[in-house]
Amino acid sequence: MRSTLLNRLLSAGLQSSRSATAIRHGAPWALASKRGSHGNDATEIFSRSNSDSIKVEAPRRRMKLGEKTNILVDRLLKVKNSKEAVYGALDSWVAWELDFPLAVLKRASYQLQQKEKWHLIIQVIKWMLSKGQAMTMGTYEQLLRALERDHRVEEAHAFWEKRIGSDLHSVPWQLCTFMIYMYAQNSMPERLIKI
Repeated sequence: MRSTLLNRLLSAGLQSSRSATAIRHGAPWALASKRGSHGNDATEIFSRSNSDSIKVEAPRRRMKLGEKTNILVDRLLKVKNSKEAVYGALDSWVAWELDFPLAVLKRASYQLQQKEKWHLIIQVIKWMLSKGQAMTMGTYEQLLRALERDHRVEEAHAFWEKRIGSDLHSVPWQLCTFMIYMYAQNSMPERLIKI
């Protein structure tokens, strides 16, 4: 029965040897990429039930990066403004992705920056950092700017001291200039001298 199932999947356009091996060894699922009638790439999920019949989930079309970004931004804007709600929305959104969607999240944070949703930007970036992703100076700079715009200077200073300020040799001069500006704007000369 497995060989007929395998032949049916291969004739349907199964191209992944990993999926074919999974079916051969009785795995309950396998992904198969198949070219649709209009040239669109579609992904169909084939699963074996107890009666060895094939169940096919409705094909999902591939979404472009901009579409995913817009969907995420719309979802974040509709969510209640609390940490748990935003983290829950991000967790449920990323659960459907095979790889961590770093590019989509970065583009979403820049769209939120254009809309001046500083609190959401802070929560998105902190969520990414809690997942061990996007630990770059660009992300740190965006977080510090959002904290400053959201009038959370003490939190920005604590983040600077904890993550960045210990080794200034690798910090871009634009980020140091921003921190000097932030300290000067908020009348913190004692912290300004340390930079």
